[in-house]
Amino acid sequence: MKLHYSETSPYARKVRCVATLTGRDLELVTSDTWSVPDRLYQANPLGKIPCLELDDGTALYDSRVICEYLAEGTALAPAGPDRWKIFREAALGDGIMDAAVEKFVEHHRPPAQQDPDWIDRQARNILSAVTALDAAQPEGLTLGTISIACALGYLDIRFPEMAWREGRPAVAAWFDRLAAEAWFAATAPVQQPG
Repeated sequence: MKLHYSETSPYARKVRCVATLTGRDLELVTSDTWSVPDRLYQANPLGKIPCLELDDGTALYDSRVICEYLAEGTALAPAGPDRWKIFREAALGDGIMDAAVEKFVEHHRPPAQQDPDWIDRQARNILSAVTALDAAQPEGLTLGTISIACALGYLDIRFPEMAWREGRPAVAAWFDRLAAEAWFAATAPVQQPG
């Protein structure tokens, strides 16, 4: 299987974490998210990463779909009553990622075109979600907690000035324990300028 990804994409990191935890070997194909290569459009008509090309030539896109595919039948996405809690946590993690990516992209528009209210709204969404996580105290290793961890890791590399840990000791301690795990540390992006 081939994964089209970007080193700093939190969505692609989530897929890489799930692949590692489920024992799947992925051939990594780097794609530039600002200048989409033709090979990515051939695999995913949306031109978005992550995109997983299966051995039979079909492709799966959207990190949620790819992660569910990779985790099918594993403890990361069990059937039963906990399944909806796991998906709710995954949606919260993905929502943090969405807001952080929106904020990042808005910062890269020409200054005259940036919308400070939009940037502030995304920051508020992020911090509101992290505060909710501090109260909920994520636990276990599931698609939900992996999504949350990848979102928080993205905040560390893109927005350290947000100081999401301040006043949120429970989620900060939980994240720091998870960040020390070999499977998570192995997927940590190298911080790139811009």
